[in-house]
Amino acid sequence: PAKGKRRKILEDLASLRASNPEEPMVSTLDLEEAQDFLDVDQAPAEEEECGNPMCKEKVKKLQDQVADLNQQIDTLTDSLKTVSQRYRLLRKRSLPTPSSQVTRVTRKLLSALGSPGEKEEEGPEQSVAEPEEVEGPGPSKKAHSGTTAYPFPDHVPAL
Repeated sequence: PAKGKRRKILEDLASLRASNPEEPMVSTLDLEEAQDFLDVDQAPAEEEECGNPMCKEKVKKLQDQVADLNQQIDTLTDSLKTVSQRYRLLRKRSLPTPSSQVTRVTRKLLSALGSPGEKEEEGPEQSVAEPEEVEGPGPSKKAHSGTTAYPFPDHVPAL
């Protein structure tokens, strides 16, 4: 069906060109393509059929193999498409979201600020007692967890 439509379009284009030869066409690409297309279609029509039953049997066998291989190509193409879609979806799901990346970096920086002794003490308790929280926008909650909420540094006395 698609070859017939394509052939019809190319024939119509050729007849349109022939109807108005005064105006030059912009491209000759489709003329070359049409010629190649017509040459390919004429090749199978020129084949001579062999009267020998062995030849006919061999031709039939080869045509069946070609049909089978075309079916395998279609099946494998569909499978590849499905697998590629699933792979892209799984890969997209496995990528960390930007907010979780910021949370991870913030935790690493905050843990680097604490003393090594505190890290060892807080590590197991935190994993057992508190579930990980995903921080949203705004100030970090963990930055203020170990300090008092005074608006001035510790070394400046309050007046």
